[in-house]
Amino acid sequence: MTGSFKTFMHAMMTGILSLLLLTGCSTMDRRRVADTEWGVFGQYKKRNIRVGAYDGHFSKFDRLPEDALKLTHGRFHYFGKFEESSAVVFPYYLFKAHEDATGRPLFYTATMEKKQRDVISRDFLALTPGNRRTSSKEFDELFLQPLNLSDERTADLFVNEWLRQRLYGPWFRNNLSFRKSQTGLGMGFDMCSFVYSMFGVLDNKGYFHSLGSREVKVPKGFPRNQEEYLRSISVFLENIKRLAPDLTFVCNEGSIALPQGLRSKVEQKKVSDIDADLEVFKQVYKHLDGVEREDVFENAIVSLGNSSVLIPAPEGRFARMTFAKIVSRHRWLASEEKLSIVRAVIPADYRLPAGFKNKKIFARRSFTDRVRIKTMAYLLLRGPNSFYAPQFDDKTTNGEQLVETIFDRLGLPDGQTEWYGNDDGYFRLYWRKFDGGVVLLNFSGQQVQLKVSGTGLVLTDFRGKQTNKLLVPLKVSGLYLPDGSPINKTSSLTLDDVDGTYVLLKNPSRPTMPRPRIDPRGILFGPKVTVTIRLPEVFSPVYPCKVPAIFYTTDNWRTKKRYAGPFQLTGSAVVRAKAECNGYYPSFEGSALFRLSRSSALAGFHFSSQKVDEFERTVHAVVDMPYPAPKDLRIPFRVSTNMNSSEYGVNVGLKDGNTSNSLVIRKGARYGTIAISLYGDLIQEGAEKLTIILDPKDDTSLVDPKRRSFTLTVEDNDGKGNPVDYKTCTPSMDAFVRRDASVGYRGDKERMAEIGLINKVPFYALIKVDLQRCLGPENVSKVKIKQAILTGYVPWLRDKNNDKKVTAYIYRVTQDWDRGKNTNGWKVPPKHEQKPSLTANVFVGGARYVANWDVTGDARYFLDSPGKNHGWLIAGDPKSEDAFKLYLKETEDTRLGALIPRLHIIYTKK
Repeated sequence: MTGSFKTFMHAMMTGILSLLLLTGCSTMDRRRVADTEWGVFGQYKKRNIRVGAYDGHFSKFDRLPEDALKLTHGRFHYFGKFEESSAVVFPYYLFKAHEDATGRPLFYTATMEKKQRDVISRDFLALTPGNRRTSSKEFDELFLQPLNLSDERTADLFVNEWLRQRLYGPWFRNNLSFRKSQTGLGMGFDMCSFVYSMFGVLDNKGYFHSLGSREVKVPKGFPRNQEEYLRSISVFLENIKRLAPDLTFVCNEGSIALPQGLRSKVEQKKVSDIDADLEVFKQVYKHLDGVEREDVFENAIVSLGNSSVLIPAPEGRFARMTFAKIVSRHRWLASEEKLSIVRAVIPADYRLPAGFKNKKIFARRSFTDRVRIKTMAYLLLRGPNSFYAPQFDDKTTNGEQLVETIFDRLGLPDGQTEWYGNDDGYFRLYWRKFDGGVVLLNFSGQQVQLKVSGTGLVLTDFRGKQTNKLLVPLKVSGLYLPDGSPINKTSSLTLDDVDGTYVLLKNPSRPTMPRPRIDPRGILFGPKVTVTIRLPEVFSPVYPCKVPAIFYTTDNWRTKKRYAGPFQLTGSAVVRAKAECNGYYPSFEGSALFRLSRSSALAGFHFSSQKVDEFERTVHAVVDMPYPAPKDLRIPFRVSTNMNSSEYGVNVGLKDGNTSNSLVIRKGARYGTIAISLYGDLIQEGAEKLTIILDPKDDTSLVDPKRRSFTLTVEDNDGKGNPVDYKTCTPSMDAFVRRDASVGYRGDKERMAEIGLINKVPFYALIKVDLQRCLGPENVSKVKIKQAILTGYVPWLRDKNNDKKVTAYIYRVTQDWDRGKNTNGWKVPPKHEQKPSLTANVFVGGARYVANWDVTGDARYFLDSPGKNHGWLIAGDPKSEDAFKLYLKETEDTRLGALIPRLHIIYTKK
């Protein structure tokens, strides 16, 4: 980051903080993202189309609101080759190819018994208590290998090669509607449990030895303990945010092992386990935009039989400590205004196992009770930029309406989450004050009693002891329960263990108008901004009041105006608004901070320079703006370079090979990127440089003169052998033979083939890849394939044939074929070799699986003899009734949302 940019950012933030001090604008006012509080985590339901945040498959993005947070699902710190798929976005082969190119390892290795071994995760090993592997060697291809995140190449490849070029690039090129809305794009990282000892090596006898063990020696340059491992995670996250400030990165909130020093302090009781956990959590998450919580009570739960229903474990100390850590983490996240998507699994019904304590308490809870309890947990964690993503299993009750009613009744938080309990943090009563009442969650282990006094809400009994502890100071004579029952000085509130409720300042029999939403969202804008105020689209019935009145102020209610339509601000202000209607309580206040800039200089490069090696890659120069573009902005730029642009030099590919072009920043966006393609250089000429200069001749006010240039230095890496490159090819044709009639089209294009013997009838799949088109006709004669892996996505069949092994046979096809217009596919397969090119195992049943077939020999043959490339026929075992399904897809639909086969080619140039 350049000094000028640091100065710019410091000045901007100083101005914002000054404004906050002057206006008294609370933390909860500063919502930086879509105003709706609804999100979707790991699923998509049509009724939730108005969600403000979505983490899942990005083929759904075009159905989301323009300002929604849009996250793909992926991982970043350990990978397996079986997972290379457009659905799960884990780029194993990309990293392997560049590891080969430089001769410098990216994946961990370690030495044990005088032998260098791949470091793998404990997953899929099925270890005994003595750490001996019980899974068969057939599961070796499922091994997950950790990456060295300390290596700067890891972040560079991940952002420039994977995210921008291979993952998001095709989506932008092929989806016009999405290309117009570039805001809110990012990635939700999976598997964010950071425990160094979860990785290790297998010895000659099949025993697993964790990293950190005396007998396992890790080479220099790789993390050697938990502290260095956490530091590498933090470095990587800082690097990817530096390279991609325009993308949003959140991580699922998992466990983090303590470094030795902190662990010793906890053991000596010099610091609490909760405080130590928060310290390492902040180290890792300070460079992330936020978190995902897979379930609001995750790791604080018990499973109830086979009903796949999870509820808080009332007896477990570990469960209560886990939730205490979560609360501590989210208090910090809220103070940093980070994003969070909090999921809650809310079952329709459940069965309690025999001997379960407090059985009567749980048995009498209704679906409405369960919605309320988990929503209370979310509200305790809620920050200014949080989203609630509940999963409702009840088909007869409108869960969204129940939650929306709670949101409307309570309004915004009026302070942080507090608690009362033992010093060890295991047993607590949690509470939090809101505009309209108080949220309560009992994790104390026993019933608690509360009453209303002249001073507020008082805890009178905690774990069987009289306390008379004042929890929330309130100037009211009484409060109300959700059903409208009053709590006054003569009555009390009893709350069971693992139960949550809320109490209200006003009688809920009279509804409260919903809080107005103020758009746009953001902190810094241009010289003027148009403000719109509206009532939200809610899941509850339409309000009977047909013409509600909305009032707003820009001077903290010293003056009050009735909203009649969009209006302009020409100076910094906090806009506050309330909605009123006869028969309703006035709404709680909605507010938005607008920091306006008088500066006419806008766009500039996010960082002024970058160094890369000369092996083939893509670099993106990022241009940012201090506030969202008021309209589509086109900024011309020019390029100067001493690079050799010959066939064997470094080619500057700035949109169709031109070195003079324009950058477009879309309306509402704050970032744009200029792609630079570099090709492997075999000529010794020393370091080369390329400089891009933003040069809007017609309107120089578009550009910050101090940040208008970016210099890329390409370091000379000659003498390291031929560069190794990686290419992913999609099928030019695919088809099924004897389509399974029970499997319909998924959408308008997608389909699955069933493969194997079914009722003694063979079913097949056909796949052809046009290597000449994929690698480029001009490169075919210059390419030498090192490895070619054909991958296919096998769907998750849940409990059917759990983890069953099926054999797949791959045959080389010997005649032309065409899928044609027959939607039932081929009736008989085309001619093919009598002997299979290879046989391989496919695992079906209890987990999703990406099959990998090494077709290197066939790919080399097809490359040398393109006229004989008719692709492959995939068949099942001719002597077995076992079968499996494989996703296929027509090639004219190029969206990456498909689970289509891929051919991954690692190659060098001759």
